[in-house]
Amino acid sequence: MMMHRIRAGRHVAGGTLPALLLAATACAVGGPAPASGDPSGAFQIGTPIVTYWAGPGSHNVLDDTACAQLVAGGWNLVWTESAEMLDTAHRHGLRALHAIGPRDLDDPKWRAWVDQRVAEARDHPAMYAYYLQDEPTPEAFSHLARLKAYLTRRDPHHPIWVNLYPTYASNDQLGTTGDTVAAYREHLRQFMTTVDPPLLSYDHYHFKANGDGNQYFLNLAMIRETAVAHRRPFVNVVQAVNWRGRWREPTEGERRFLTYTTLAYGGQGICHYVYNFKNVSSGFFDQKDADRPLPSYWQTSRLNRDFVAIATAVQSLTCLGAYHLGDIPMGAQALPAGSRFAIDPAPPNRTYENADWSLRNEKPIEGLLMGHFGHPDIPTHVLVVNLDYRRAVTTSLVGPGPLEVFHPPTRVWQGAPGDHARVKLELPPGGGRLVRMAGIR
Repeated sequence: MMMHRIRAGRHVAGGTLPALLLAATACAVGGPAPASGDPSGAFQIGTPIVTYWAGPGSHNVLDDTACAQLVAGGWNLVWTESAEMLDTAHRHGLRALHAIGPRDLDDPKWRAWVDQRVAEARDHPAMYAYYLQDEPTPEAFSHLARLKAYLTRRDPHHPIWVNLYPTYASNDQLGTTGDTVAAYREHLRQFMTTVDPPLLSYDHYHFKANGDGNQYFLNLAMIRETAVAHRRPFVNVVQAVNWRGRWREPTEGERRFLTYTTLAYGGQGICHYVYNFKNVSSGFFDQKDADRPLPSYWQTSRLNRDFVAIATAVQSLTCLGAYHLGDIPMGAQALPAGSRFAIDPAPPNRTYENADWSLRNEKPIEGLLMGHFGHPDIPTHVLVVNLDYRRAVTTSLVGPGPLEVFHPPTRVWQGAPGDHARVKLELPPGGGRLVRMAGIR
């Protein structure tokens, strides 16, 4: 999970937690259904995923204090490397991503080590998935497929987790040729053909130190396209810290932007990079006082709960499309004419001029995003997102009939007052509201 990749040789196409938290536990969030990544779609993600990279269980200790902090912050999937860590996670109602890594099965020593890891995890109530590798090149795909098959024979009930490169990786890293779209699409094709995981995960860091990136929505769109085609849930790994002067620490509005855009494109998981790691200059906790959460922790804790509530509300539906109004960034689609849901008044569409990764002081994206959900092909739910992470906006959504608005903290649907087919939406910076046709479940 590296934030310092250099994109080369590519042409771009269009307070302190109280002591009582030590005793805190969470409700069981549910693990995956039996699955090995087969195309029948047997894998069930369970409670939408909120996890992290570089934190308790991988780079720091996973103890009762760390688990209590994670539960209080709304995280529900932790990293483990031992049976003891699995026990600790389970005491707090947390699921576990059990690390194995890309081990060499031809080496008897490593094969025995893998067998030991599986034996300690496969029947454990906290077990969720096996972590194998971050950002593999295509040369590693056949090895990962072999390792997946090996694990499935020994544990058919828990999936593998492999995290993919973003679109701005170089052709050498992706192991493909062509422009950004062609190279990344081929990378995804090879990965799904060879490894075929039951869950997709990728990372993309949008907020540079001197502006915003230009491929965030392109990456989201290509991952969503692959996830829908293969009937797979996906997880978006987003930045949570500044990194070596090249990426900035997100503001609360920017964190909200990352959360709600992931949801609008159909994501069922979000992962924060990083949680708390001594080699970065920020995180969710004070580097000098591991028990003192920073403001980013409290901001993210609210967003984590919103993410789980909204992703749960649309989990049984299909993400039918994600459509933009206002700025139309690279890879994005404008809202089609005749849509069942419409914004009134609609902001005028315009091409988002931000085509050079190296530009400084790039203009942030503005406008609205509408994630359409339904079954089988008729949208019944829409998540309206304010893409301006600097200021709030008020708009109106018009639907084909009476509308209801979702309240994430209580998970209650509230009827629209007055003209029931029109609802006024007050959207915070980077935030959104989920609306559905009244009476639709």
